[in-house]
Amino acid sequence: MEKGKQRRVVLVGCNYPNTKNELHGCINDVLAMKEVLIERFKFEPSGIELLTDALRPRSNLVMPTGANIKATLKRMVNG
Repeated sequence: MEKGKQRRVVLVGCNYPNTKNELHGCINDVLAMKEVLIERFKFEPSGIELLTDALRPRSNLVMPTGANIKATLKRMVNG
C-alpha cells in the first residue's frame, strides 16, 4: 500500500431480529471480520465502520438503514 493512504472498509451485518427471516451469526461475522482485518491485514481500527441491527446497543455501532449505509460510504470515500 502507498504510504500516506488509509485503507477503509464498511462492514454490514443484519440478523433481522424478531422477523420471520431472522438470521443468526451475521453480526458475529462482521465483528470477527473486523478483528481479522486489524490483526492479520493490519487495518487501522479507525478505518473500519460497522453497521448492524444488534438489539443490544453498542456505542460504536450504527443501524444499517439505507441512509446510514450511504452516509457511511460517502464519509469513507471523502476521507
